[in-house]
Amino acid sequence: MSAEFRISLRHGLNCCPGLCFFCNAENGTTVLLGKIGDDDPAPVEGMVVTMRPCEDCATIMATHVLLLGVVSASESKIEMPCRYGRPVAVTDDVVRALIEDPARRRNILRERWAFVEAATYELILLGEE
Repeated sequence: MSAEFRISLRHGLNCCPGLCFFCNAENGTTVLLGKIGDDDPAPVEGMVVTMRPCEDCATIMATHVLLLGVVSASESKIEMPCRYGRPVAVTDDVVRALIEDPARRRNILRERWAFVEAATYELILLGEE
């Protein structure tokens, strides 16, 4: 792997804020992009570069599982699934009740997060109220 970093002549270090993969909030990091593409500017809204949760998400994930709603590629206007709604924190018991496959259930409980289809996400939100 090359450790080369090219500084942008137009944008310098070309920085943007780092975002949490789970909640999309700024996580206190700064992403240095240097020259990207045809010397494009860094995205001002920030970008996700790691799956390490921010402090708030890590605190939630210590006791709960974060479920992230997604719309499948077939329902989306782009070719890959996209996020749907906000992260929802549920207890381990909810995961045990929702996920029938034992291997998948174990993995979700170990990782403390999972993507869920939009329909399932909506059902979980209705149960929250």
